[in-house]
Amino acid sequence: GRANNAERIWNALERAGMQSVAVHYPAAHPSGVETGFVVDGFGHPGHRSTDFEVAICQAYTTDAALEGDIEMDHDGTAVRQEQRSVEPIPPLAPAQEWQNLPASHAPPLESRIEVVARLGGDVTDFHLLAVDSAGKGYDRVLVCRDRDGASCIAAAGVGEWSEWAVEDFAIDGNRRPASVRFKLMELAADGSRLKLYRTQVTYTDGFTLPDELAGELVERFGPYQEHASMLPYTSGMADFDTALEECEYQGMWFAEVARYMLRERGCSFFICHWHLYDYLNHIHLGDVDPVCRRTVRGLFPAGLSGGGPDFGTAVGERG
Repeated sequence: GRANNAERIWNALERAGMQSVAVHYPAAHPSGVETGFVVDGFGHPGHRSTDFEVAICQAYTTDAALEGDIEMDHDGTAVRQEQRSVEPIPPLAPAQEWQNLPASHAPPLESRIEVVARLGGDVTDFHLLAVDSAGKGYDRVLVCRDRDGASCIAAAGVGEWSEWAVEDFAIDGNRRPASVRFKLMELAADGSRLKLYRTQVTYTDGFTLPDELAGELVERFGPYQEHASMLPYTSGMADFDTALEECEYQGMWFAEVARYMLRERGCSFFICHWHLYDYLNHIHLGDVDPVCRRTVRGLFPAGLSGGGPDFGTAVGERG
């Protein structure tokens, strides 16, 4: 059929002397605007579909039995990518040849993870260190650049998120600064089992027009997480709550940007694509039906009944 030649709303607004901002919005790049703003003008709903990432999310486990788990894509269909959702890593073993080991009531244990870039297959590796911080068994993991406790970029206790880290990652023969954080899903007190979830690794620059807006938004509101969906849950990387926490982070980031651009940067119009509810519909909506078989309803995450984060409320709460 014929291409759509309709004028886009942000171009019409600019002709009328108004500024707009499009966030994570499909087909907003190239925007054709000269005074407006674009934050991720691709906004594809699928994972592994953006130019702004080093690698999609992934989990790492010392439990080899999980390697064969059935994987599903973000919309509940069979996974179509080669990267394992849950990657087996070496079992935790006594830390050898480390410097600056942190305090631990039991000898620290080590393992290793890799982040494989979507372009070029370049590998950035990190060293894991499990410690016993309270004398009740191993309960905390440090992610380090080298076998050196002083090179720690992130740390988390069981069930906790680390802070965001910005590191240089290898991709397509180069190195790019990108953001990442981790959640420690499981760590046995005796060190026999570990499962660590890693977010999508996303660039800290290059995803906005004008270019300098990216640094400003990251400094104010934290790193931009381009993809957040039910994928970590449906593919066995993490639990439902963790997947929803990522979606909430993304939604709150959008809300903060909306408030800031509308109230402090002179924009008259904000448009955003937030795909959370479509992800939920694909995978869980059938389970909401009261006539759904009781055995199936038992698998339905109770948290879904709350509907997830409320974007509109978030914008209002922030001014």
